[in-house]
Amino acid sequence: MPGLEFSLRQAFDHVGNHIVLTICAPIVLIESFLGPERRLRPWLGRPGLAVVGVLYLLGSLLIFSDINDDKGFLASPFQLAFAAVVVLVLVAVALLPRWRRAHPRRARRVPHPLWVGLPIVLVRFGADLTPGWAGVTIALALAAAAGGLIAYLSSGVRWGQRHVLVAGTAGLAAAAAFAYLVPPYSPASPAAALAGDVAVTVITVALLGGAWWRSREGRRPAITLAATPL
Repeated sequence: MPGLEFSLRQAFDHVGNHIVLTICAPIVLIESFLGPERRLRPWLGRPGLAVVGVLYLLGSLLIFSDINDDKGFLASPFQLAFAAVVVLVLVAVALLPRWRRAHPRRARRVPHPLWVGLPIVLVRFGADLTPGWAGVTIALALAAAAGGLIAYLSSGVRWGQRHVLVAGTAGLAAAAAFAYLVPPYSPASPAAALAGDVAVTVITVALLGGAWWRSREGRRPAITLAATPL
């Protein structure tokens, strides 16, 4: 990116993976394990949000100090200002009243939940077809199309928790499958690398299978969690 001096492709991959895998997938999994009476209520109250905010700041400082000590990296003031502006704009957009009002569901057809994950998988694998700016353009176009399609389908009356589960975890399943094709972060023997990939697959399948079973229509939760958020 001229002027900002960072790789837009790496930013797309890094930020996109954290949005899909680090944030969306865990939330969707936990809410799928919960009963319908609890999953749509806020997780945290104001004290809980304050504690989590402090923990995120401390985690960010830990990551920053680790990278700075290891590689001596420090973003320029312009880069830091750009990142701060992007964060503030996203927070402001998320707080708009439009997103906080209930909207009526529309009577439209919604495909089987498993089909909902197909666009997410296509984004992950299709984005690597071409390098350079052409690849970035394809990746952004695929992500925008997949997001728009899910937003359109999710406004239908037949959109259920299993649709939410597949939309939020299709990237997780693709990442678990893709792990067999990439080397591990740390040097390891082929047997150890394979064992790690198999362990990831087993854990992913167990989580997705359990969440799919728990989120089936009409099932009453066996345990009711406390209604009062932290």
